[in-house]
Amino acid sequence: MLEKNNFYASFSNVDKEYIKKAFEKEGWNLRKASWTDYELSNRWSELILEGENDSPLLNGAIYFCQENLEILDKIFMSLKGEFQYEFYDENKNLILQKNNGS
Repeated sequence: MLEKNNFYASFSNVDKEYIKKAFEKEGWNLRKASWTDYELSNRWSELILEGENDSPLLNGAIYFCQENLEILDKIFMSLKGEFQYEFYDENKNLILQKNNGS
């Protein structure tokens, strides 16, 4: 697993609880990180779901490969809201950006 965050996502018009349930449905383990935030993890990612309920943020470390991108895209497209996500390499260079908003 990566030691540093390489993934950042933001959402609008999507409820934090709905995001949490979508990741759980696809096999992520979930636990509370605080009163309002969650840790989501599986064998290839460690993420934090935080922020406001109607405009949450998701960030963490993800093993970057095509198969994992396809899984993330499937989850994000199922949310029916707007999103943007970014991946960075070990030198903090943007390597992929995707959004379905504006």
